[in-house]
Amino acid sequence: MLEQAPKTGSDLMLAHLGKPTSEPLIQTSFSETQPEISPDGHWLAYVSNESGLNEIYVRPFPNVNGGRWQLSTAGGNRPAWARSGKELFYGVGRGDQAEASCKVERQKYMVR
Repeated sequence: MLEQAPKTGSDLMLAHLGKPTSEPLIQTSFSETQPEISPDGHWLAYVSNESGLNEIYVRPFPNVNGGRWQLSTAGGNRPAWARSGKELFYGVGRGDQAEASCKVERQKYMVR
């Protein structure tokens, strides 16, 4: 879920089923958009402009403060997990696609 705020831009919010309210999941002075939770529910991929470009980031989920990894380096958007949850695909420009293979070891995210 997204929320627009004057001071923090677009923020990722966590909504609870059956509750009318939400709480901030990732709220910074930059814009965070396009959240995508991995099929196993352990990882969150999203887009942030904190580097000056829209880039792809990954964090553990639901403990998003447990780490943060930047996947793309020349812009990225539309993150999408493979069904296995071991690969993340994202757009890199005018319709181009890139792939970041990842491996989870001891709760760490590794890019190959």
